[in-house]
Amino acid sequence: MNNFPNIYSDSFIDYALNVIKPRLLEMKLLIQQAESPSKEIFENSPDLESSILNVILDSLPTHTLLSKQLLDSAQMRNSLKEFLLGPAQLLEELREKSLSV
Repeated sequence: MNNFPNIYSDSFIDYALNVIKPRLLEMKLLIQQAESPSKEIFENSPDLESSILNVILDSLPTHTLLSKQLLDSAQMRNSLKEFLLGPAQLLEELREKSLSV
């Protein structure tokens, strides 16, 4: 069992934490944008949206079911983004990376 809110399935959490998040943490543009003074600015960045979409597309061959569901549903992509920026602490980890660059 995971320590995340019950609204997320285990497979969704695994996909977000082990497939999507590591790839986003490697993106220099997101690392730079994480230095922005507010979480709201970062959350609304079109670069964040396109980066998430690109990682989903890249993972399609190996994670077909969840990738396809996310590609077909803006609501699911929004849930993924909310999860990454909330419980998964993507922004905080990107900010830490920006300090070490």
